[in-house]
Amino acid sequence: MIDSQSNIKDLSTTSSAQDMVNKLFAAYTSGDKDALYSVVANHAYTQQRNQEVAEQVQQLKEAEQARAAEQLVEAQQAEQQRHRMVRS
Repeated sequence: MIDSQSNIKDLSTTSSAQDMVNKLFAAYTSGDKDALYSVVANHAYTQQRNQEVAEQVQQLKEAEQARAAEQLVEAQQAEQQRHRMVRS
């Protein structure tokens, strides 16, 4: 089954990226370095990619926190077992 939402997003990303390429090319051929910077800094594609990267970073942070919590629980369980063995 083809995910139509994913395809729409891919097409949107592609057209946004193509638009950025076109604008960068126009800015480059004009020789205006400020125009190049402006396109990169303000284009919707840049903002879209920044948002996607921010979401990925957040997911990685959450996964890292979950792993740290699991390790803490495992360490606490090991410590409890060690205390039980010492008492026995």
